[in-house]
Parts: sequence; structure tokens; C-alpha cells
Amino acid sequence: MKTQLIMTMGGRGGVGKSIALLAIADFLHCRGQKFLTTDCDTENAGKISCFAHWFEGKTVSLNLRNTADCDRLLSGSAAAGASFVLADLPSNASGDIAAWWKEVATLETLQELNLAVTAIGVVTPQVGSAESVCEWMDTLGANIQYLVALNRLLKERVESPVQEAFEDWFSVDTTGIPLRTFEIPHLYDEAMEALTRSGELPSKAVKGTELFVLMRSRVKAWIERIHSQLDKLGIFFPDKARQMAEAK
Repeated sequence: MKTQLIMTMGGRGGVGKSIALLAIADFLHCRGQKFLTTDCDTENAGKISCFAHWFEGKTVSLNLRNTADCDRLLSGSAAAGASFVLADLPSNASGDIAAWWKEVATLETLQELNLAVTAIGVVTPQVGSAESVCEWMDTLGANIQYLVALNRLLKERVESPVQEAFEDWFSVDTTGIPLRTFEIPHLYDEAMEALTRSGELPSKAVKGTELFVLMRSRVKAWIERIHSQLDKLGIFFPDKARQMAEAK
């Protein structure tokens, strides 16, 4: 079985990397896919903000300052017995893994492990996040594919056009880089806080009664908008996307 390792780029903090990965986990769950989770952000371990918070203690913990754990990120993912492994890297982790990645994660190694890698970058409207994602793409190289989440962190009464909101990102030359993008719409702060307290995947939270009905409605609209984009991209199910394109 070929496994796809979906990992966040451990760049600038506070951009919403864990939430982007959570949205992808929810998408895979709703599509009936089996996946395992790995949390490499040891500094936030046990906090409500950590990726593991959403998975009831079923998440593998790795410390990427330990070379053996870096190796386990690849070898453990390849041996997971699942179609997908989702890994959340800590902020500012390039110093921990850059040299290791270039030495170990060669095309030949990934092919022998039967492992595909998708790196998730997150860009916000604030200056600096686009540069961080580009630096990570340079570190990780051309042996993997990239998915960039454009995260609308701030509330707008009327959403500005995407190229205006993320001007820094769209000024970057990404020609020749295998990447796709999707938007994470702004979720009302109180709804995000309520969802986080619940500790449930969004699609599960909206079916229960723990969230107030208006919060459920907001979360439902938010996650469905993300799911719709990921469906169209077909990045996680390329064969299905190809079949749909051929059917047209």
C-alpha cells in the first residue's frame, strides 16, 4: 500500500497550520479514508492548541530535534498501514530538519518506502508568511507536492478578492513548482473557540448538540466550503479526479 504523508511546513507560527491540517483530516474522514496522526510540536503537547487535542490521545508524538524521530516520521509513516498519515510540524522547525531532509528524503528513498509526501503551507494576509512558505519549499525540494492554504484570519464584512487579500503570495513566482492552493475562510472567533473546546472534528461537532445552534451553522458552512475546494483539487485522490475529468 502506498501511503501519503501529509505534513505541515514548520515555518512561521500563528498562521493556522494545525487548523489547516485539521480541516484536511476532517475532509478525509468524511470521505471514508483511514488515516493516522502524528504531532511533532512537543512544545505545545497537552495544550488545547495542539494537533493531538482533536484525536483523543491516539496521536503519535515525535521530537524532530531527535534524528531517530526524524527517521520515524518517514519510516513510521511508510509502515503505518493506512492510506494517509497527517503530521503537524512545530513552528520554526527548518533548523531541526533541513539538513536531515536533504540527506535522507531523496526521490529514491521515498520510492523505496512507497511513500508520497504532500507539504501543507499556510499563508495569511499578513506580511512574512508567504516568504516563510517559499523558504520551506526551497528546503523540501522538488520530490514532493505542495498544497498552500490561504487563511483568512481576519474578519471582513465583505471578503476582499483573493489576489488582493493575499497580495504577498500572488507576487511570488511559483512557476514549475507542483502546488495547488485553497482558501480557509474566516470562522467567527466564538465559533472557532467553541469548536476547539469540543475537541471534535468539525463534521462530528455539527451533528451533535454541544455547540449552540448558531455556532454549528457557522462551523458547518466553514468546513463545507473547505471540503468543496479540496474535492475540486483532487490532490489526495488523483485517480478519482482523473476519472471525473475524463467523464466530462
